[in-house]
Amino acid sequence: MGEPSGGEIIALFAGFMVLSMVSGLVSQLFSSIFPPLVTGLLYVDLRIRKENLAQVLTEAAAQPLPEQYGPPPTAPA
Repeated sequence: MGEPSGGEIIALFAGFMVLSMVSGLVSQLFSSIFPPLVTGLLYVDLRIRKENLAQVLTEAAAQPLPEQYGPPPTAPA
């Protein structure tokens, strides 16, 4: 095998840079979106436990929808 040409080196470097930028974008998305989601989930869980809302939410989930929302959707056969 011969030595790589200048164009090959530039193409490899450009590919490495693109891969580096994409992986940086993915890691920034996770690091900027995940903490607020966890904080919100912990807040809701804490309120449910402190205010004893589990029973109320269970009863509300068992109630049928008001007529203004129409009938529930049916699954296609």
